[in-house]
Amino acid sequence: MECTETTLADGSLLTVSVGPISQVGGDAPRLLTTDEVEGRDPGTFAWSRVVAVDSIGNVSTRASEYVRGDDVETADWKVPVAALRALALDPTLLAADVAHEPMPLYTGE
Repeated sequence: MECTETTLADGSLLTVSVGPISQVGGDAPRLLTTDEVEGRDPGTFAWSRVVAVDSIGNVSTRASEYVRGDDVETADWKVPVAALRALALDPTLLAADVAHEPMPLYTGE
């Protein structure tokens, strides 16, 4: 539906995207097209708003909000984009030592 990309002063890429998504909280959510949700029961999908940062140090952060609504204009957004952006740009989350911390559940480390 909507996607903007901005290159930050340090070379990181900031992406803000908004669109419909299926199976929020499920095992295999996927992005939907506006045609797929037109006339669909709003209880069967959600609107996703994501602010993402991909740094030149190979670190990625995401801050997201998922809400229900008939369409993106009437979706009940609670978190301002500025707050999502601040979370995604949090320097304590973008630090390489944090991002590369072993995750035994997934890596066996």
